[in-house]
Amino acid sequence: MPMDHFDETNSKKFNNRFWANTDHYKSKGPLILYNVGESAADDSAILVIYSAMAQLAEKLNGVVVVMEHRFYGASGPNVASFFNHTKEDLLTFNVKQSIADMAYLAKHIKFHNVIIPMAPQTKVIVYGCSYSGALAAWAKDTYPDLFFAAVSSSAPVQAKMDFFEYYVPIMRFGPKHCILALQDVITYIDRILFANSTEDIFALKKIFSAQNLLDESFAELLMGNIGGSWQYGVNSSGNEFEETVCKYFPNQNTTYDDTIVHKNLISYARYVNSYSANVYCRNSAISLDKCLVESNFTINDLTHVSDTTAAWTWQTCCELGYFQASPPPKLPTIVSRKFSLNYFTTMCQQYFKKFGVPATPNINSVNDKYKGWNIQLNNTIWIDGEWDSWRELSVNAVSHKRKTDESMKQVSIIIPKSTHCLNVGAITEKSPQHIKDAFTQQHQTLKRWLADEH
Repeated sequence: MPMDHFDETNSKKFNNRFWANTDHYKSKGPLILYNVGESAADDSAILVIYSAMAQLAEKLNGVVVVMEHRFYGASGPNVASFFNHTKEDLLTFNVKQSIADMAYLAKHIKFHNVIIPMAPQTKVIVYGCSYSGALAAWAKDTYPDLFFAAVSSSAPVQAKMDFFEYYVPIMRFGPKHCILALQDVITYIDRILFANSTEDIFALKKIFSAQNLLDESFAELLMGNIGGSWQYGVNSSGNEFEETVCKYFPNQNTTYDDTIVHKNLISYARYVNSYSANVYCRNSAISLDKCLVESNFTINDLTHVSDTTAAWTWQTCCELGYFQASPPPKLPTIVSRKFSLNYFTTMCQQYFKKFGVPATPNINSVNDKYKGWNIQLNNTIWIDGEWDSWRELSVNAVSHKRKTDESMKQVSIIIPKSTHCLNVGAITEKSPQHIKDAFTQQHQTLKRWLADEH
């Protein structure tokens, strides 16, 4: 893969991994292309044989290809640490180059066991979910003559720096007693943190074994896995948010009561401490408070974290934002106000002081180029979970909801009571009906669009 698709004087290339399944290909069948996005593709490789995409490829007589995003996994200028890259190489680590990688692969890919005409002779359907879904939409927009159709799921096409709306679906659709209790606990905590009493703050943090953390790091620690348990844990097999977070709030109160709130605080501390011990300090032989000091909560760069974390942080700091900070003061919150936008922008400067990043992400450039909420694409299926935290940055945002537009062949699918990327998994007999319905609609829509071209 060319390091820079737009600079002919740059002759550097790198190896870009991909996986393919051609088992179901028949003449004139489509190629479904999935850019994994912000992670190594090793765990996603199975999607070529077991996923909704693989099942679509079977029904449409097509090929499914999973490609790794540049600078993730083994795809990049080299396979060494992210921080061993040069500043010049990192300048090519952006959305524009990543989309061009997809186009380059579509035009040059060859298979060892079957001959398939190159795109656009072969119809290419770009498929993706989350950031990968945004890439699919942006690729279709950038190369409309190359990419025939797009399935863009849970896709944050609107780059946004202050993405406090991430927590709104959790507060709107989560169990009411649990959300109210969590809001009250956070209010109680912030009242102490912002009062600036050294003694009270120390006593509060000690409950969470975090007495040696700065307020901002403490605020991050308090979140536990609230976002992850909602985003990926609410599905047909269970509700991880209720099972792991809400179980710590048995005490219900309809009006603010310090006694009940303090009981809930102690209970919530058990959740946070358990999560910290199992996630941040799993293999540590020292006490939890000492472990947290030595963990990622106190470092001021990313040299000790995974390449994936470093790479995604680079992308958000430079272009995309997506900072899940606490909401403005007048709005309710389930995260501490100390977990502010300033926390993220400061973090970016500290983490990448070796290379330098802009003071704030260049979200305006991304939105101007790729049109954000206002993107209009033909032959595109937009899919979102009704309860998805990322929906507000998609074209199906509640505040910018788009209707199905058959004149442009744009179809919107909202999956009821669903969160993030649930349509990607393979359809089985145990799949809930609304997931089966979403798959059927994808298949019938793509089949119809492909038939229109033949």
